[in-house]
Amino acid sequence: MIRMLASLLLLQSLSAPASGGLPGPGDPAPDFGLRDRERRLVRLSDHAYPGPERPGKPRRAVLLDFFRTDCAPCRRELPLVVAWHEAHRDETQVFLVALLEPEDGAAKLDAFLRENPVPFPVLLDPYEVAAKLYITEGSSVTLPCIVQVSGEGTILRRVQELQTDLERALSPGEGTAP
Repeated sequence: MIRMLASLLLLQSLSAPASGGLPGPGDPAPDFGLRDRERRLVRLSDHAYPGPERPGKPRRAVLLDFFRTDCAPCRRELPLVVAWHEAHRDETQVFLVALLEPEDGAAKLDAFLRENPVPFPVLLDPYEVAAKLYITEGSSVTLPCIVQVSGEGTILRRVQELQTDLERALSPGEGTAP
């Protein structure tokens, strides 16, 4: 158990940005593995990664939408993400990264998704593994947050505020939101 914990801590330290802050545009995207709602393990590095393309694992750009059911801006932003996914499904894999509420989080997420189905995989982050790599500084979690990753595993941009035009926010040449 101690060896497994030490390996996990080492992996996280190797994945963290050198600056000590959250990774931003141009930084390598920290890898993570989360389970989807069907309990399958999904790794970021199975989709976006540097180096030559791997057999059986075609490289794709990735959009990570960090989400929690009790986050009203997250819920308002989700239809924009769904629309963006519909327009870019051929070149970008979208993942909804679901942080769970402390009380009955999984049940609340299931109920929300029954009423608001999404056409892309939902990854469960109950221990905030991915959140700690991408959106948590100290004890502060910034939601909503969308991170766009190139097929080569580099962060292209981070959008950290509700956008009325997600397409404009994620179009080439735009900067990141504060």
